[in-house]
Amino acid sequence: MNQIIRRDRYLQKLIDRRENGLVKVITGIRRCGKSFLLFNLFYDYLIESGVKEEQIISIALDDDTFIKYRDPEELSKFIRSKIVSKEMYYILIDEVQYAIARDELKNPDSIRLYNVLNGLLRLRNVDIYVTGSNSRMLTKDVLTVFRGRGDEVRVYPISFKEYYAAIGGDKLDAYEEYALYGGMPLVLSRKTDADKMAYLQSLFTEVYFKDIKVTSMDSAMHVYQAIGTDGNRIVFLGSDADALKQPWDEKEDLNGAMLLPGFNDTHMHMLYYATFSRNVMLFGADSINNVVAMLRERIEKEHPACVIGMGWNQEIMQEGRLLTKADLDRVSTEIPVFAVRACIHIAACNSVALQAIKKLELSDEVRVGIDYETGILRESAVGIYRMMVPPTPDEEIEKLIDDTQKKLNADGITAIHSDDLTSVPGVDGKTLLNIFKKMDDEGRLTVRIFEQSRATAMSSRMCWPCAKPPWSRRGCSAYTQGSCCWMVRLAPSLPR
Repeated sequence: MNQIIRRDRYLQKLIDRRENGLVKVITGIRRCGKSFLLFNLFYDYLIESGVKEEQIISIALDDDTFIKYRDPEELSKFIRSKIVSKEMYYILIDEVQYAIARDELKNPDSIRLYNVLNGLLRLRNVDIYVTGSNSRMLTKDVLTVFRGRGDEVRVYPISFKEYYAAIGGDKLDAYEEYALYGGMPLVLSRKTDADKMAYLQSLFTEVYFKDIKVTSMDSAMHVYQAIGTDGNRIVFLGSDADALKQPWDEKEDLNGAMLLPGFNDTHMHMLYYATFSRNVMLFGADSINNVVAMLRERIEKEHPACVIGMGWNQEIMQEGRLLTKADLDRVSTEIPVFAVRACIHIAACNSVALQAIKKLELSDEVRVGIDYETGILRESAVGIYRMMVPPTPDEEIEKLIDDTQKKLNADGITAIHSDDLTSVPGVDGKTLLNIFKKMDDEGRLTVRIFEQSRATAMSSRMCWPCAKPPWSRRGCSAYTQGSCCWMVRLAPSLPR
């Protein structure tokens, strides 16, 4: 297959940044389509918009033809020699990291390339675009090292939408193949499964990390100086001396830093945690009076139709007892008030909320958890508050996911097992899965998410958009209670 995969979303980002006075820095993993985007799609766009070929200066620093220009001073001389008029010139530089010496990274102010590019921008008839893919570009704050004159465009592998637009056919068959082989663009040019697998294997970059302390966690707790990886697999543990004998593609000196694997949180409620930030935070409240005051303050400031507090704990409050209807009636006798305990298995509500609850159609499982006399809600009844608030817009859910991912990644968490499908007020599980899938297609999920559902009859319909092999390392997967049991039985035979 030789399909042209349109990367319209990324092309539009470049078009929107055209001639904005900044260096456009296109980053992304190897072979995700950065060069094609810049040298084919964007180049063609410039030509079609009336730019002459001689006004486009293209340089591929990974090509031996341009090896001389990996020296920033030679690069500057070459580019300036091509600028012969006052017309706008477009400079396209591929794999710009070849022009950055490793020792320069220790002191970003000494990186000559950035000075060269910033100097070219002062000509005022120059528009600069560069790509970069290895750790020299991806592990640094590009905007900082360009001294405020860099504008990053992060490119991800192709989404399913882009993939399907290129191959067409049966959508479910296409999705199964996409889920198996992923979104690296050149996979489409491989005809057989063996060719596709061989291509994917060839993409893995061998990286050697030195000057670290690595505890192997084997029975003897051996400690090593260096670790080597091939893609997502550890392939070497040993001394710095032994590691240096290997033909690594990249070498990283961690200067004594701690190197940890990505953590997998096997029990969390991602969106439940995220929605906490939208409510009144009661964590640390040391008395019922404080809880009442905090909830009243939210009403006075925002005048909501319903107020919800999260995180109280009677164990640290002076009174040492659960909140009750009488306590929350002190907050308001006009709008529903809910206060959910830190454990999420107990809540309390006021009289207004209880009157509204009586009008709801609830299952016996939920009703058994409601104490109308005290206003205390237990287990399944705790989630009733979600019926009292307006539905959360899709855009806000995406923001909740984005914000929570950043917090998880900051703590080294790269995979979670969660139970979110009933966590967001006014939003059903299928809608949430579609949001997860949309973000996955757009390359915006930075955490591997396993969603568990208690659904039964609708389980297959609800889960198929996110169905992926349990050993897959990307995106979002959804499993029902039954399929989770199946996975446990299957676990011993899964690929390692």
